[in-house]
Amino acid sequence: PWHVDRAAGIKPVGDYFFSQATFATIPAAYLAIWIWIMPLWDRYDHWYLPYIGLLVLAVILQGLAVFMPLMRFHTEMMRQKRAWQRKLDEEFRQNAAARTAFLDGSNVAGQGDLEATLALLSKRYAEIEAMPTWPVDRGLWQKFTFRNLFLLSPVLVDTALGAVNWRTLL
Repeated sequence: PWHVDRAAGIKPVGDYFFSQATFATIPAAYLAIWIWIMPLWDRYDHWYLPYIGLLVLAVILQGLAVFMPLMRFHTEMMRQKRAWQRKLDEEFRQNAAARTAFLDGSNVAGQGDLEATLALLSKRYAEIEAMPTWPVDRGLWQKFTFRNLFLLSPVLVDTALGAVNWRTLL
């Protein structure tokens, strides 16, 4: 939980798979560009709907190129986070009697130590709750999301304007 890369020390793995997914972006970018310029030429009108479908498929495949290899890491990181949470819960249970004595005021001598222990456990709780469960930092997720929304912008615009008949496309 305390690794500086904010991805439990395996951020390079996530960076690698995201860089590999950049190659899967090339067909989607090609299709998106053609979808934007296709309306300029009437002779390409019959290709418009197939290109929309291919663009959606290309973005889905690009997402799978990232998520499928990272799922194993995600599963392990979730397991590790749950293990840390169980360990911390056990420490809180062990200190339950001391907390009760502190709240009752019967254990005046150990109040300073108990306060320090509770502060440390609270700090560790916050750190463990903030543990990532994907080997990717938040900035890379945001770039990935923005890039895919940008690639899908022709589909989103045409869907909002009602230009795409999804029943015909499917």
